[in-house]
Amino acid sequence: MLEHYEEVIALEGGATGESRMQAASAPEPLIERCYVGAGFLAYLAASRFADHIPYYREEDILARFGFSIHRATQWRWMRALFQCWACSLSTRRR
Repeated sequence: MLEHYEEVIALEGGATGESRMQAASAPEPLIERCYVGAGFLAYLAASRFADHIPYYREEDILARFGFSIHRATQWRWMRALFQCWACSLSTRRR
């Protein structure tokens, strides 16, 4: 099940007195076909590269909290993050 929460604000019209709802747009995903947020991707990257936790251990840690994210999926996300980072780094060097 995929849940998405959206910020909504109620705006009141000045002279007309009408109220309307306006929703914030959903952020673009950092990685194609990846629905986790930037904070979770940062957590995975820090766990893997700063804390040196292997993917199989991270899979067990996440399972204790009720998340089923296979190690191959974690690897694909880290590879895609590296590719995004490498592209942005090469454009900055030009």
